[in-house]
Amino acid sequence: MISLQFNITNNANISDDVSFMLTWTGAWNALWNTSQLPCTTPLTVTMSPGALEWPHFDIHVPMVVNGSPLAGVRHAFTLSATSSIDNVSVNYSFTLELDAVHGVAIDSEYARLNVDPGEKLRHPVTMRNIGNARVGLAARVVPLDAEGEVLLGFSPELSFQHDGWLVGVFEVYHLSGVGANGLQPNESATVQIEVQAPAQTSGGIHIGVIGWSGGAPLATEMVDFNVDIELRRGGLLEMETNCRDDVLPNRTCNAEISVTNTGNFADSFELVVESNPWLRTYLSRSVLVLQEGERQESIILTLQVDGMVAAFSHGTATVTLRLQDGAELGSQQVEMRVGAYVDWDLRAVEASTDSRDNVSMAFTLRNLGNGDDGLQVSMHVDVNSVYGLIPPPGATYGSSEGAPRYFEVQNVPPGVNFTFRAWMLLPTDMEANGTANMRVEMQSVLAPEIVFINETNTEFLAEQYRPENVEEESGWQRLEIVASIIWNTFSGLAIIVIVCLVGALGLHRALIYRKQKDEEWLAKQPKVEESEKPEDWLGKFAKGASDTGQAVVGAVVEAPKVAARVFTDLFTSKSKKRGEERERPSEDLLDAANVVLEHHEGERELERLDDIAGGLLDRGDPHPANIALPPSEQVAGRTVRKPKRVPAAKRKSAAKGKATTAVAVGIETPDLEPEDSQAASTPVRKDEDDELDLDL
Repeated sequence: MISLQFNITNNANISDDVSFMLTWTGAWNALWNTSQLPCTTPLTVTMSPGALEWPHFDIHVPMVVNGSPLAGVRHAFTLSATSSIDNVSVNYSFTLELDAVHGVAIDSEYARLNVDPGEKLRHPVTMRNIGNARVGLAARVVPLDAEGEVLLGFSPELSFQHDGWLVGVFEVYHLSGVGANGLQPNESATVQIEVQAPAQTSGGIHIGVIGWSGGAPLATEMVDFNVDIELRRGGLLEMETNCRDDVLPNRTCNAEISVTNTGNFADSFELVVESNPWLRTYLSRSVLVLQEGERQESIILTLQVDGMVAAFSHGTATVTLRLQDGAELGSQQVEMRVGAYVDWDLRAVEASTDSRDNVSMAFTLRNLGNGDDGLQVSMHVDVNSVYGLIPPPGATYGSSEGAPRYFEVQNVPPGVNFTFRAWMLLPTDMEANGTANMRVEMQSVLAPEIVFINETNTEFLAEQYRPENVEEESGWQRLEIVASIIWNTFSGLAIIVIVCLVGALGLHRALIYRKQKDEEWLAKQPKVEESEKPEDWLGKFAKGASDTGQAVVGAVVEAPKVAARVFTDLFTSKSKKRGEERERPSEDLLDAANVVLEHHEGERELERLDDIAGGLLDRGDPHPANIALPPSEQVAGRTVRKPKRVPAAKRKSAAKGKATTAVAVGIETPDLEPEDSQAASTPVRKDEDDELDLDL
């Protein structure tokens, strides 16, 4: 409230009743101090001539609500005085400007939130500037107890840590407004309160969010919320199986199991399998520890039919996923059927032939499978004879006349034997001896691929060789039979021996003929004296002179004598004529040739030394005596000047005072390769300047 007084003077010379009134705009309120009537109601004051009056009124400043009225805005007021005589009004205008009022309001309400173990959540909190001036806001967090009081030892901060909980304020820059110039009056901004729970299955925290205006940091507001750890436990069981086909006894089929932790925390799971008594189950893993969202695959469940379970029996295995405390999360079933295992055992085969040439076979079979089965039996003989089968009781066969050659027996239980017979009469009217083949086939009904085949071969005699029709053999016939037997046995060996003898004889004759031709050819060839070998003439020295017919070392042998004139003429006539004697080269030319040869000879020696040194560096080991040698000095320059090498011939001539004599040039050529020798004979111009060895 503001109390104001303004003075007014009656300058007239008569009394006047003056009406005062205050007008304004906005949600303001003003009262006359004397009557407590609103200033919008005229206040009448009687003024004598020259009198001075002080109208007194109170202006009630409105509360700042939602940022209004704004600070820094001038609000206009007009006080008017109206004469009762001529209704002339006199106005006085003034303005009022409010100071800045600061405050904050938190529009968010209390909340109770849930969070997964070890996970984070963000809770938005909205704050509003309820002051009448632009200003920034602040937000801090603090842990609270159950009564909402700040825990001892904590103060409002941007973040804190308590009992494994991490709490912080994010996006605080929103409270500074655009360009960090603050929020407009009644403008809102939202911050995020991030909460990270500890990695445990239970617990909670009570959090307070405190906000204030930058212009009034002591005028704080607070909103609180609770966060509790929510443990969700769950698992997903999935299974794929290949047990859709029938499973034979003692055989297996597999199912692949996958388990996923659908809870929000690491958990332990257990797989439990229940099945029929004859169905054995094996799990590759039964206890699992999975993290949140983790999936464990390739858990193999093996189902085995234990023993000879009856064919076409149905079995079920139930896989249940449980928590460690026994709570069931789900189950899956694997259904399977026992397949028919077909097997027969031909336990006994008995053969007999009676005096009437009746061949009889007795067969005993046993069903080793796991279900009822049957057999289809057929018989065939490859000669024209009488034959047939004797079926067991209960068998079915087509023909009712004569002996059956086919029958079928059904529903033979497992482990049951049955016996049947097959017979045939050997033929007696055949023109030649032979063998009768009796073939009996036994085929399973459930598994046609299982077939037992029995073949019995029995020899029979032709009609003329039957004992009752054969006369007693004579001695000649027995001899003929023995001879034929011997010939049939040894005829092949005899032929081989004969062929070998004939071949050997022919080869011998061929070798004799070839030797004869070789001797004739050598006789026609001219004789060639063999060259004397070193051992031949060396051997002559070991023999005496009498043995060799030659002179012995130390013996005196007289040569034929001839006259000297005759010998000279004879020698001259047989030798070529002597050419003209060549002119001897000059001494300067010989000296120059000698210099050139020495130069090239020295170059070759240097090259050989370089090669030897390179070989020692690359492959050889240094001699122990070289350790005592002083190290060579390395020259830093790129060009090394070496002393001029003076040829030996030139040094000799210089020592003799340039006295030149005839010198016989003798060149001793070292053992070099042919190319080196050829290079030595090539003339090279001698450089009179100093030699430069460029180490580049």
